[in-house]
Amino acid sequence: MQLVIEHPRFKSRRFAVETAGWFSGPRLLVNGSVVEKRQGRYAVPPDSGVEVSVELKYNLFDPIPKVKIDDQPLEVAPPLHWYEYAWVGIPVLLIFREHAHQSVENYSGTRTR
Repeated sequence: MQLVIEHPRFKSRRFAVETAGWFSGPRLLVNGSVVEKRQGRYAVPPDSGVEVSVELKYNLFDPIPKVKIDDQPLEVAPPLHWYEYAWVGIPVLLIFREHAHQSVENYSGTRTR
């Protein structure tokens, strides 16, 4: 999913963030092309010509990254609330619970179902 970022320093360019996937981190796109990451940051030339430092931070459960342009945070989307993290985490916990239950059954040699 691509999220377009509107910033006063990038008026003539299409500045977007592609959300993280299962096996890849977020990517920064300028006019549809991927910007190369160097030392954890992206160097992007704005309309004025002087390079701007852009940083993308994300965590495993929230695929939408937090964007910092020259160390100023920019909110792309509101952060997740605690109950949204719980909603995402419940299926994961259930999978681990079922796996542990089956492991105990296989070890003891009995089946309860």
